[in-house]
Amino acid sequence: MRKKNTSVIFATESLTDVDKSEISSSLYESCPTKLLLTNPYAATTGKALYEKIGLNETEIQQITNAPNYSYYYTSPNGRRLFHLRLGPVQMD
Repeated sequence: MRKKNTSVIFATESLTDVDKSEISSSLYESCPTKLLLTNPYAATTGKALYEKIGLNETEIQQITNAPNYSYYYTSPNGRRLFHLRLGPVQMD
């Protein structure tokens, strides 16, 4: 697929879904870019799963405490928490 300059996007609402998948190890290894939503339970019940995808304690706390419409981006190029300030038109 790289020769054709294509990309594949995998999306899930829960890291638990990925972890229970038969191809979880391949997904962890082959998906270097991740976009994570806020999760108030990331530091408690979900902590082990966030650690499994390579996040450290500080990053997990950011995901736990971030306001709604915040996202955590992680890739080989860097990591960053960012906010989308969407108005009513974009949310419709």
